[in-house]
Amino acid sequence: MIKKLTLYGLFVLFGFFMGYKGFIHYYPQLLFLGAKYKIGGKENTLKHAKLPDDTSRFVVKPNPDFLYSTRFYDLTNGPLLIEADVSIDSYWSVALYLPNTVNFYVQNSDALNDDKFQLYLYDKEVDACAPLGVTQIKPKATKGLVLFRFLVTDTTTAAYQKIKQAQQSIRVTTTQCE
Repeated sequence: MIKKLTLYGLFVLFGFFMGYKGFIHYYPQLLFLGAKYKIGGKENTLKHAKLPDDTSRFVVKPNPDFLYSTRFYDLTNGPLLIEADVSIDSYWSVALYLPNTVNFYVQNSDALNDDKFQLYLYDKEVDACAPLGVTQIKPKATKGLVLFRFLVTDTTTAAYQKIKQAQQSIRVTTTQCE
């Protein structure tokens, strides 16, 4: 009887352990897929959102003071060059996420001393095709998310139009070695 209870207890503990490990491993990926579905994000398609209101769900729990742009990327077709003209007098940021929702890169207006943002994402060990002088990053996964945020403090000024222009200036292109 004690042997059966011990075996049953070990089986239950093993089940809890495997459930916990499965939850830790798969739940973030399910969240990522859910966000991709909710946003309507097709891979390698850049989407610009309007300024959010109380009904907006372009991104999960959006801040109403930010304009958002997203792109779910896939590096299997080649490296990506991400560019934007960020010559605005407002805060902006770009963040990169893995499919398990881990943020692995952030750049913002406070850290960049240039009017042009450029980033090169690649999947190979060494990429000789990367443009010179551009920050290069090799993500741990070939798929992920690029999220741009632009702070909007007043929608009635010319500064707002400039922020919208910065949002529209974002380019994400697949590059090929020639």
